[in-house]
Amino acid sequence: MISIIVPVYNEEATIEEVINRLRTSLPSYDKEFVVVDDGSRDRTAIILDTLSYLGRVRVIRHERNRGKGESIKSALREIRGEITVIQDGDLEYDPSDLPLLLVEITEKGGKAVYGSRNLGKGNNVGYRPFLWGGKFLSFLKLIPRIT
Repeated sequence: MISIIVPVYNEEATIEEVINRLRTSLPSYDKEFVVVDDGSRDRTAIILDTLSYLGRVRVIRHERNRGKGESIKSALREIRGEITVIQDGDLEYDPSDLPLLLVEITEKGGKAVYGSRNLGKGNNVGYRPFLWGGKFLSFLKLIPRIT
């Protein structure tokens, strides 16, 4: 079984699409979805209640936002699968990439697989502009502001 952990915080616009795309991307796998609602203040909880009622997800709730790392830790205590995948609730990662990732584990014997949004199909934008842009913005935060 594959356990798919989906940490969410205020993801009302995308969470249902994420679950649907995960289902269609992995039709032949036995899977469970463990969604951690990390203190959402929008309609995410209502959408998750509906998905849970329909038997599509198991939901873990944090009363207040504790961060993605704590959400993953909470889910890891509850999962039942032999393989674990983390999928963000905002479609930062494309669920259609999961079958390729799972081949690395199930057929090639990988123990862990890490992806990169800077490698692979359709990536025509280099990493360096984003790296230097981030460094520049961080630098600007260090400059004292004169008021």
